[in-house]
This record gives sequence, structure tokens and C-alpha cells, in this order.
Amino acid sequence: MAFNLRGRANLGGISLGVNIPIGVDPKKANRKTIDIGTNTTSDNSINRMLSNVKKADLFSRPCLYKVFITPPKQLLGQYPIQGIQLNCNTVSIPGHTMSTKEHKTYGLKREYAYEKLYDTVEMSFYMSDKMHEFNFFNAWLNSMYHNGRISYYDDYKSTIQIFQLSGQVERTSDPNDDEDLTVMMSVKLIDAYPKVISPLPLGHALANEIQKMSVTITYRDIEYLDYTKQDATKSELEKLFDGVIPALNGLSEAGTLIQDAMADLGLPKAATLLKKKFAGFLPLG
Repeated sequence: MAFNLRGRANLGGISLGVNIPIGVDPKKANRKTIDIGTNTTSDNSINRMLSNVKKADLFSRPCLYKVFITPPKQLLGQYPIQGIQLNCNTVSIPGHTMSTKEHKTYGLKREYAYEKLYDTVEMSFYMSDKMHEFNFFNAWLNSMYHNGRISYYDDYKSTIQIFQLSGQVERTSDPNDDEDLTVMMSVKLIDAYPKVISPLPLGHALANEIQKMSVTITYRDIEYLDYTKQDATKSELEKLFDGVIPALNGLSEAGTLIQDAMADLGLPKAATLLKKKFAGFLPLG
């Protein structure tokens, strides 16, 4: 409580031309800015963020990928599939959508999932001079429908794998092996087959361009495999064996000491039995 010059009571300070609250520094009271708080979030420094980015080997690059197409059994060995895969210009890792329905008895509504829907995969290819890419997918489609009849599902379905690669080079112990980029994730399209083949535009204005084709792939199911988790599991196993191996070495040394002690005590038979008993576990003698 404070009083002004007329003796009237005011809350918050003494009115002498300016309002100075009791117990507050006058310099702070005259500030024209307001402190909104000093709470900060953790791990928000620029250096820490840059450090995390460097630890993660910068960022994933969408230009590093590999496609592996398994032809249906009717087309095996008929087309240079390796060259077709290398000419894959663009491909997308498919997403998926959960179909939901609204449920409401009273109050706020909620939605529950009842079905998982997969997107189709769009792939485009540079065309080789002999047009192997177009001929391959065209033959695949023709194998599905021949002479007015639809083929059996098992005859035209196949598997397509998409690999997301890292910028890191995976070096092997064999000097004759080529250095390959590390696989970070693979996507396996199960029961896949082409659904749509795009038209091939022609024209004199396209003289300086490479001809390309695109194809829409549909599939029944999909499998995602995260190789980073496998690497983490492998490292944990390596840590485990790093602790187990010294323990086994210690057991081996203990077994040798026990055998020597038995022999020193004039119990060669016990030492021999011990050696036979634990021969599969401890390398005694």
C-alpha cells in the first residue's frame, strides 16, 4: 500500500509524479521493456546442434539409392535386368495411409483405424538405345493379360527392393572387392507388378534430350528394414563378446591352475578326469 500527496491510498507505490513500487529497484521500475521470463529449453545451442549434425554424417541424400528388380518367372533371363536397374532415374519410397471411421456415442468424437492403404510407386527410367526398359515392362504387362485371359496371380507377381544409401563408404577386408556405399534402409515391395506404363513422347524439339519412360508399380504388402538398428545390435553384441572373451580366458587360466594343483598334490588321476570332463569348455593343458 502507498499514499499520494493528497493522502489517498494507492496500491503499488507512492505517487510522486512517477509510480515507484515499494521494494523495487527504481532503475528496473523505469524500464520500458518487460521481461517475459528466463525459462529456456535444453540442448538448444548452435554449437550443440552443429555437433549433432556432424555426428549424424550431415543429412540423408535422396540421390543415393539402388533398385533391385526381380523379374517374374516368365521373363527370367530375357532382358539385361542389371542395366535396367542402373538406368532408374527416379523412384520413391512409398508411404501409407490408415483408413479410419468416426465413432461417437456422446461427447467428443473419436476415429478408429480399420485398414492400412499403400501408395503406388512411381519409377522413371532412362531409355537405352535398344529400349530394354520399355520392352521389359511391356512384356511384364503382356504376361498378365494374353489372348483375352488374365494370367494367374502367382505367374506375374514379383518383388522389387529399394535401398536408401548413405554417403559413407563401406570397406571390406577383401582388397579385390569394390567399395560400396552403406545401406541405411531397404524397402521390399511384396507381390509387386506394373500397373501403368506412360506414353513415350516423340518430337523434333526433343533432339537434345534423353528419352525417358515411367511406370506405376502396385503391390500387396511392404517391408521396411532399418539397417541402423542392425548396426546398433551388432555393436552391442560386440561389446558383450568383448566382456565374455576375457572371462573365458580367465576360466582357461583357472582350469590350468586347478590341473597343476591336482598334479602337485599327487592326484594325477583327478587332474586327468578334470581335463576330460571340461575338455569341451576349458582348454586345459
